[in-house]
Amino acid sequence: NVPHVFSQPNTSLHLIFSASGLFDSTIAHLIPRMKIVLCSLFLAALSYRVDAKLHNSAVCVTGRTEAPIGGTGWSVSYNWQKNYEIDLKATECACGYYKQRNTGDNQWDKCEDCTYDGLQCNSAGWHIGGDEMNYYCTKKCSAQGSEAN
Repeated sequence: NVPHVFSQPNTSLHLIFSASGLFDSTIAHLIPRMKIVLCSLFLAALSYRVDAKLHNSAVCVTGRTEAPIGGTGWSVSYNWQKNYEIDLKATECACGYYKQRNTGDNQWDKCEDCTYDGLQCNSAGWHIGGDEMNYYCTKKCSAQGSEAN
């Protein structure tokens, strides 16, 4: 009584059991749900690349610390506080690298409008990708990391 799964052209998925009538009574109601789940997974896979974290301002940071504030570990008031120092030289350095970036056709692949204002790197067109800025800050400009809006 082992089920066999196969697909016929232009028809739905069919399950055949050696026990007659088992398909109609126990499995038939699952096929529409299976189609919904498969469609949902397909749409999620398609939308994966669309969900980039883009920013219009970012900075390079050093001295980053995080500490719990308020409440206990299982209470709703439990939270974390993040502290850091903005590394102005590293931010200017990373912003310069990002302005020269030209790696493709995605929004974060170019930042021709990137400007350093003395504190942060800005892009009116929201071209700053968080991962990319973090790469420039840490690998090219010797900062501990990056923060962005």
